[in-house]
Amino acid sequence: MEYLAHQAGGLSDFMFANDPFQSNRERNWFEIKWFLYNLKYLLEISEIQALALVFGLDAKRNSLGFRTNRVDQIDYGEERDLIKGDFKNFGFESRYLTTIVFNAKSYLLLGVKYYNSYSQSVQGPGSSSKDANFNFDYLNFPNYVNQSEYNYQIIIWQYLEKYFT
Repeated sequence: MEYLAHQAGGLSDFMFANDPFQSNRERNWFEIKWFLYNLKYLLEISEIQALALVFGLDAKRNSLGFRTNRVDQIDYGEERDLIKGDFKNFGFESRYLTTIVFNAKSYLLLGVKYYNSYSQSVQGPGSSSKDANFNFDYLNFPNYVNQSEYNYQIIIWQYLEKYFT
């Protein structure tokens, strides 16, 4: 899924209630590029046993604009605030389900899940133009005050065992 849209900026609560899709900040942009995948492999070992698996996300999110807290503040066409997010997540899940018949029909579920998430967020000076230019402009605005970069990684392992009748 990909889309590019104007951010709804510069709106009062009343204006937002009337039309949440309007924007008074023509230089504010929002861009999404999401690729969400889920590969499911279902192996029926027998009528009473099954094994299943893999999922992931590869996504980018960019926001660009004049970000002030005041609705009535005038945009003088200076550099814009650019925030770029990059998300790479993947994992696999293996579940084994079997039916056990003792005195009553019962089920045993065993599973393991692995999840690896890497996210990066970078904030810095965008261009001073009106277009949807998502490139940092450090050359023209080297002393831009809102600059940051964060990297996050999460790795999770889980194990599940469930017996029910």
